[in-house]
Amino acid sequence: MTTAIQRTVLVLGRRPTEPAMLFPDDVDGSMSIVVIAVGWPLTEAQQQAVEAARTLAQEARLVFEAILVGSFAEGVEEISRRDRVLLGADRREARRVERLLQPRMISARVAR
Repeated sequence: MTTAIQRTVLVLGRRPTEPAMLFPDDVDGSMSIVVIAVGWPLTEAQQQAVEAARTLAQEARLVFEAILVGSFAEGVEEISRRDRVLLGADRREARRVERLLQPRMISARVAR
């Protein structure tokens, strides 16, 4: 039995070097796109990434959800092992998220 990826999750840090982008091949096999943004107010880069993800979800006819959290630890609680996780964060933030995901046996890669 093959398990489909249920969601593509984009975790947005506060200091990405540029706005993270999702592409159609990033969401292949997904039923929904979830954006987890850390911190408030959203930075310009976070706002751009959320809007781009919403547009992609609409075009691909996928469910879209945006979640605002106060910390990476809170954001990781929203992620399951069946999710494809992409990181829109600087190197330091990405390492922090990867360390939080490791005990849960979830891998992530940096978004393009």
